[in-house]
Formats: sequence, C-alpha cells, structure tokens
Amino acid sequence: MLREILTPLGFVLLSAPDGPTCLSLAQHCRPDLFLLDVSMSGLDGWAVAERLRKTGHHQARILMVSASALEAHSAPLAQTFHDGYLMKPFDIRGCWS
Repeated sequence: MLREILTPLGFVLLSAPDGPTCLSLAQHCRPDLFLLDVSMSGLDGWAVAERLRKTGHHQARILMVSASALEAHSAPLAQTFHDGYLMKPFDIRGCWS
C-alpha cells in the first residue's frame, strides 16, 4: 500500500521481504527514510533499526510501522534507534485535502 501511495508522488522505493535482506540492501545505498515493520521475519524492526544506526545510517530517518500501539512501545531501549511511528491501518483520505 505504501508503494502505491508514494511512487506516484515521485518517491523512489526499495523494498525487502525481511530484516536480513533490508540490511543487505542498505549496505549498497543511503536512503533518506526507512519504514520498518516492527514484526518483520528474520530480524524484527527493532533489531534492524539498531543495526542500521550502528552501520552508519545516522542521517536517515527511521519510522517504525506497527498495527499495535503496545507493540510500538514494547522495546524502550530501541527508542534511541528510530525517529517515530507510523500506525496501521493507514488512513490516507485526509492526506489529500
């Protein structure tokens, strides 16, 4: 859904099916923004965010995507590795007014 929203607006999106693939892809590019699902396979979003920061992605913004407010706040130590939350489900109707 995010691809369908952001691509027509001119954003270039790269996607990965899991945490390890995201980290591998991030070795070859310097994105401005990471959208990480908290519940990714392989490595969860918290672990990926931490590794991204530790491997030099200090300038990029990291938004954690979650369907659960409890899940979004479950890792207080990980909060230093991300910049904010994007809660699912997304409601884009108000974005175009």
